[in-house]
Amino acid sequence: MSAIIQKTPLSSNNIAELPAGFEGNALIILANTVAEIVRHSKFDSHQAAKNWFEDPANKEQFASIQKLDLSNKNLQVLPSKIGIFTGLVRLNLNGNSLKTLPETFNNLKNLNILFARDNEFKIKPKVCKKNQFKTADFAGNPLQTPHTGNLSKFEKY
Repeated sequence: MSAIIQKTPLSSNNIAELPAGFEGNALIILANTVAEIVRHSKFDSHQAAKNWFEDPANKEQFASIQKLDLSNKNLQVLPSKIGIFTGLVRLNLNGNSLKTLPETFNNLKNLNILFARDNEFKIKPKVCKKNQFKTADFAGNPLQTPHTGNLSKFEKY
């Protein structure tokens, strides 16, 4: 069985329009989850979601959201736009395939409850170490620590 692979000249590809990695789909998922909270219509494109998040008229509305449930959304990455939700107190990321968190996670200064069960974190994300949580749950992740081996229990910070 032979496969024919066609070469496409780079000049004909519009790479700038492609979202990096899985961030494009994740951004649409984030936008549609937030759209339900604020009673906005759904998004079907990465660019429409990105424009909505970047519109200064929406900044205050996004900052007022205190709870966000992104559980079981098949996320492989958490979009960097998560950082605009500065009023978040509680975030549920359970049941995804996350391995890390974006640096913009540091913007979530009010976040004190984080659920991140059943993802793919092998080490606790650096941004989590900077935040002071009342509770953070990383159970069900293949976390490793140098002194204790598997770290899968509920942690209090």
